[in-house]
Amino acid sequence: MNHPLGNNRFTAYLEQWMRHLEEVERYKDLCDVDAKIRGWRQLRMQLVCEVEPNLTRESEEYKHNLQPSNFSCKPLEFPLAISVRYRIVTACYDALFEKVVSYVEQQLKDRGYGPPPVPYAFVLFGSGGRKEMLPWSDQDHGLIWQTVKEGSERLIVEQYFLRWGNEMVSALRAIGFMPCSGKVLASEALWRGSLEDWQLRAEQWIGIADWEHIRYFSIALDMRTVYGDVSLEAEWREHIRQFRVSSTSASASQTAMVRNQQHRKLAHNAFGQLIKERTHPYAGQVDLKYRIYVPIVQLIRTTSWMVDDIAHPLSTKERMEGILSTWSDGEERQIIRKLYAYWDDVMAVRWMCGAELLDGMWNGTGMIDPDQLHELQKLALRRSSQSIEKWSKVLNRRCERG
Repeated sequence: MNHPLGNNRFTAYLEQWMRHLEEVERYKDLCDVDAKIRGWRQLRMQLVCEVEPNLTRESEEYKHNLQPSNFSCKPLEFPLAISVRYRIVTACYDALFEKVVSYVEQQLKDRGYGPPPVPYAFVLFGSGGRKEMLPWSDQDHGLIWQTVKEGSERLIVEQYFLRWGNEMVSALRAIGFMPCSGKVLASEALWRGSLEDWQLRAEQWIGIADWEHIRYFSIALDMRTVYGDVSLEAEWREHIRQFRVSSTSASASQTAMVRNQQHRKLAHNAFGQLIKERTHPYAGQVDLKYRIYVPIVQLIRTTSWMVDDIAHPLSTKERMEGILSTWSDGEERQIIRKLYAYWDDVMAVRWMCGAELLDGMWNGTGMIDPDQLHELQKLALRRSSQSIEKWSKVLNRRCERG
């Protein structure tokens, strides 16, 4: 249950954010088409400023990356509770993305491409899909649109959404969202398509079940609609649920997903100590993202697929709750209970990792200096790391037994 104080702070912050978004929206009457982009960029910069200790309003880095704008806003009091912080970022960025989508649609209209030719959904993947975005998270997104059967019409639809994807990536880049290094973007053919395309794509990924295609499928399981026709995502999820039940490939896909988890960096050594990086520029720091956070995300997502808890987009914590409610083996459940118990600590340390500003765009480092952590936080990371190893063995045993 959410604490009333946390809910009050969440509501207060979100209300101010929405007022600021509406202030930027009034820029539509100005001749400068980039005014909205600058306003959104400044609004996002403010949010990062509230939580990133290395960036202040007086710093040269802050001033250099703010272009002149008609938008100005007062500093906001950011809540301290980590769960409330993630809720705020999710709600604020969801609202921002809705505004940017409307902007993209209008830009395409102004250029003579007309309105969207069919209903569609703009979806997030990665931390955005899981409702775990940091203020400095990058772009991970895609598109699903209503299936069109007729050939010439299908080509028109595909060309429109190709332009749409490119425009969206450019707009978010200008606001300061770095494009995903793995190119999980609506501008890429692999991450946009009709509902039928997405259904066939998922079947292919599950059927091939090699490292690359299972990775694609795992990414897609984090899909969450933030704008448009939510029924498209729901239909896709129902399709893969039915395919999971009826296809002989489902068991192989589970084994492949578990096998993919073995490709990870270990978080602790034989003495139970957290492993530090050895090379510049992060020597002496702990790679929280790839040694602890991502492995937990992957293991829990894989387990959710195994227990058929995929009907709705879920955060990692919500997935753990679903697993705890269905997993029968009491001893094995204790491992998930430990991951669940320490999850907020992991997420708090993840927030502490901070970000770098590269070419005007934010990039989370995922690294943490262990000297910044108190002993209880270090204990939480060690316990989580140990639980990762234990749960990985549980899934391996399950796959071996079939």
